[in-house]
Amino acid sequence: MSGDGDTAAPTGKILAVDDDKDVLDSIVEGLGLLDFDVMSARSVLEAEATIARTPDIAVVLTDLRMPGFSGLDLVERLFHDRPEAQAIEIVVLSGHITPEDTERAIRMGVFRALGKPVPLRQLGVVVGEALEKATARRAQATPAG
Repeated sequence: MSGDGDTAAPTGKILAVDDDKDVLDSIVEGLGLLDFDVMSARSVLEAEATIARTPDIAVVLTDLRMPGFSGLDLVERLFHDRPEAQAIEIVVLSGHITPEDTERAIRMGVFRALGKPVPLRQLGVVVGEALEKATARRAQATPAG
């Protein structure tokens, strides 16, 4: 999604995680229209399983509040002992995000915390920036051969 022409566009899949099927479908469809390669999961456990079998997932968009494990639980699980060669950037989304939630998410290392609803154009820009960062982190960690 880079616009310079000289630089290769970042590559990688996007994983959207939300327990609300309608919200999830909307995110997947909208980002698909912006030419992102998007997968979906309806829970933290499903997201973990998807990431384990799909190493090219580079960005995770996760709802903050979900039954069982929360989006911040997913952040902790994904960042724990993850090598830079498999770097993932995480964007947290919530319809009821508080300043405390945002501060905690940022301290945990998320790329961005956004309140829902997020205009598609804004979400696309944030996802593109997160994808660029994850791609750069992975490239720096991979020895040139």
